[in-house]
Amino acid sequence: MPGSGYVNCSAAYLAALTSSHQIATAGEVWAGTALLATLQIEAATSVTMDRNSIVRRTCSAVMTDPYAGTPQAIIPTTAASLLTPYGNELVLYRGITYPGGAQELIQLGVFGIDDVDIDDQANDLVITITGGDRGVACQHAGFKDIYTIAPGTNVATAIQALISSLTTGLTINYAFAPTTAVTPTTPIVYQPGDDPWSMACQLAASVGYELFFDPTGVCTFLPVPNPLAQAISWSFDEGVGNIAVHLKRTVSRTNAPNYIIRDGSGSGITVPVRGIAFDANPQSPTYIGGSYGEQINYASSTLYADQPTAQAAANSDLLLALGSIEAIEVECVPKPDMDVDDVIEVTRARSGLASELYVVDSYTLGFGTDGLLDFTARAIGSFPPP
Repeated sequence: MPGSGYVNCSAAYLAALTSSHQIATAGEVWAGTALLATLQIEAATSVTMDRNSIVRRTCSAVMTDPYAGTPQAIIPTTAASLLTPYGNELVLYRGITYPGGAQELIQLGVFGIDDVDIDDQANDLVITITGGDRGVACQHAGFKDIYTIAPGTNVATAIQALISSLTTGLTINYAFAPTTAVTPTTPIVYQPGDDPWSMACQLAASVGYELFFDPTGVCTFLPVPNPLAQAISWSFDEGVGNIAVHLKRTVSRTNAPNYIIRDGSGSGITVPVRGIAFDANPQSPTYIGGSYGEQINYASSTLYADQPTAQAAANSDLLLALGSIEAIEVECVPKPDMDVDDVIEVTRARSGLASELYVVDSYTLGFGTDGLLDFTARAIGSFPPP
């Protein structure tokens, strides 16, 4: 796979994170498993990850061409140039340079080069690359003909076969958790013009799973986790060692359902099936038996082939809805191995937070010396026991 594969901060890194340190950044251009070049990345670069986006990882990478006007220039000039959007991928890193010069770089993602903007200014020639993870390559490949998934196919098998059928120009590795869920009793048919990656993500969600490309470009399929079953990845507590510089807390019921209904209906489902999941925790502020009442979230699909499938979808969607009543946005010194589904702990007396737990939904990480990690997270105090 492209990149170093180092995606977790070491103990030394975490110790250095809470004090003054020198940041390090890098970008690499890869063609398949071949490293073509290592580039210097500018401060305006950022990486964004969002669990609510079909393409989970995106980037905007900025670089100045130090060789502009010479034969060594990296500016795209032909289809074979490093930074042309013809199949090469960009791997981005952020890390630390330790005293003595050693570096620890954390891989943030494998991004297809989609758009290249060249700004020839008075003093510099600036190149900005925007791209997304390998989900974009699946979208671009598309269906060139009708694609059919046979009835009763194991969902994990169906998704992997669908992705493998696409002509992406990439060699994709898979990390799939097992599932016993199968597709409906009638064929699933996709047409040219349908988005293959979106269809695959919908199929995963229909059985309570997530589908995404991880920081190393591996296609990953796993159940939506209950955050109460996970270890705390970092504590953002006031006082010495706190890396948070700004916190915003929002309490709102605008988009905070506590009662999920998923109906299986349509062609191939002779007897309608229903999955129901709700906040049954009396200690939760969104408990259905309390003053919050019921806030319904309803969806139906032909993919909910049977009652267990509809129930799995309802259960996972409840896990993604719980805690939405209270969210935080934190700006902090970047911890580059943060990921969606990480659990964090926050103590902030003025905001009324004392060892409160949250699950991360999205973040944007900046690369400059003033760059921050800006992330959003949901409260998990109302989650059911795992």
